[in-house]
Amino acid sequence: MAMLTITLGGCSTHYQPRPGPRLSIVMQGGSIAYYKDGRTIEHGIAGGGLVEAVEDDPEALEAAETYHGRMVGGLVSYGIGLACGVGALAYGTTTAARDDGSWSDTQAALFVGGLGCFLAGSITSLALFASAQPYHFDAINIYNDNRERRYRIPQPLPVTAPLPVTAPLPATALPPISTPPPVTAPPSDAPPAQPN
Repeated sequence: MAMLTITLGGCSTHYQPRPGPRLSIVMQGGSIAYYKDGRTIEHGIAGGGLVEAVEDDPEALEAAETYHGRMVGGLVSYGIGLACGVGALAYGTTTAARDDGSWSDTQAALFVGGLGCFLAGSITSLALFASAQPYHFDAINIYNDNRERRYRIPQPLPVTAPLPVTAPLPATALPPISTPPPVTAPPSDAPPAQPN
């Protein structure tokens, strides 16, 4: 009991992410949970909490639903395989104890079929669990990447390079400066003044 308490105590954390639009993963009570906008959302047995956490982003929601669907499929196939395995073992032990120890072809086929069902269910569940994990990460990353679009956070203006400055032309390349001609008064039609 003490070992279980120590193990579960080691699987939780006291760190709380800053409240905001980002989706964060936290540990709570020995299992993962999601934290956003100041509230914690439980992961759930098959990851249904992720679907709830990203429901306001259609692209992230699609990845979360794929993750949830594969987790549910993995649990169902594991349960079926486990039931087949337990059934095969129970059938085999009761049949062997009841009879003289030799099995008929039908009994052997049922036993081998139950073990085959167990093996197929186990392999299928492992494949579904493994293929679900990338969608788990995709849903969280897509949700966080799209937060600017959802919350209309203004983006900073892009930094542009300054306009190039051209060097002044050398003095020899400039045309000579011409001086304008002197301005003279236009001739008048009045007769010149006579001295007194």
